[in-house]
Amino acid sequence: MVDEMSRDYSCKDEVLILVCNFAAFSLKRDLSVFKDYSPKFNESYVTEFEKDIAAAKDLIEPESETQELKINNKKLSDTLDNVLVSGKRLKGYVKMAGPSIPVVVNDFGFSPLFKAIKSRKTADVIDQLHTVTSNMLKYKDILAVQGLTDGFVTRFLADESSIANDKQKQYEIKMTRKAIIQNNIVFFNALYATLSEILAVGKILFRGNDALKTKEYTFAELKRQVRRTTKPKKENKVEPKQ
Repeated sequence: MVDEMSRDYSCKDEVLILVCNFAAFSLKRDLSVFKDYSPKFNESYVTEFEKDIAAAKDLIEPESETQELKINNKKLSDTLDNVLVSGKRLKGYVKMAGPSIPVVVNDFGFSPLFKAIKSRKTADVIDQLHTVTSNMLKYKDILAVQGLTDGFVTRFLADESSIANDKQKQYEIKMTRKAIIQNNIVFFNALYATLSEILAVGKILFRGNDALKTKEYTFAELKRQVRRTTKPKKENKVEPKQ
């Protein structure tokens, strides 16, 4: 078994790219100061850094796989909505069947299934669907008297299979991305090395005379900026008047 190569940076790969983008912006703005410090920092240096950032982003989120994952997510979401509607109809048949079914509605598995669907916890949906489906098939003949059709059963089973397949596809795409990144750790570490060089020189140039710019060349501060810019905003909910 081949051991995974370790990262030189202590953050997610996605965060590294965003931090690099911030640093690239600051470097271009302050390039004349960097040039005065060392001729190494010229337009070609910036161009190569930006090219590497773009290449790293494409490794993390290949356009074809990103589109495939987007389509998969939409399909999965639609199927979950279908199961929610179908599940409520099935629950109605169970209620109509009453005591002719030895399993009460609360034990049929509907509540945890609906909760999992609404919270979009696909793994839990798959687990709960197994319980509901098993009960549906076990009492199919009794439920048929209430209106359950073979077509309904077929669609319900097809949706269950589709959810499991789409969940598996998501896993495969994510694992493929992880493998691609792992195979390019040398490249990502090199990108981080360039970033570290820029940040180190930036602090040399501005520490003691420009506190704001010094922060812009501090890795920990840039990571905090990433969290601020990517964190979803909370909506202000207005409570109804009593």
